[in-house]
Amino acid sequence: MATPLLQNCQKQRSFGETGEFQEDILDPRIQTELEKLNSAADNINRLELALDEARANFRQNLTESTQQLNALAKKLGSCIEKARPYYEARLRLKEAQVETQNATLKFDRACSQLMAAKEMVFLAEQGYFKKGQPFDPAWQEMLNHATTRVGHNSLQNNIQHLGHSFKIF
Repeated sequence: MATPLLQNCQKQRSFGETGEFQEDILDPRIQTELEKLNSAADNINRLELALDEARANFRQNLTESTQQLNALAKKLGSCIEKARPYYEARLRLKEAQVETQNATLKFDRACSQLMAAKEMVFLAEQGYFKKGQPFDPAWQEMLNHATTRVGHNSLQNNIQHLGHSFKIF
């Protein structure tokens, strides 16, 4: 089935050497490509119509939904305003619980690091005094490092404890 565009383009009109009007038949490859082009144009038109219809349905549904929400807001307006603080408080409570859990985890981590540092100091002291030597630089360095870690972890523990206490209250 040939479309009007194809029918118009099937024959090429030209003037011959004698000046007479002649019609030449187009190359079959061009005719095939024109048929493909026409079918693609038909598909595009059909899809554009479907898109326009879908947009119209969307606008109609949006309008109906907006009207229903407005009707419910008028009907339940005071109830919504009265309930809003409750739901906002629930949201803040949930956020506070998450923050408190995070603070608890940090505090527990700081406590375990402090205990590990104290254990390291204890072991370093035991090793230092077992040897019975008056001074060993390696053990002294290890003991100083462990003592520094205890001080640092103790400070971190206090900071996390204050943060945890603040989050709870």
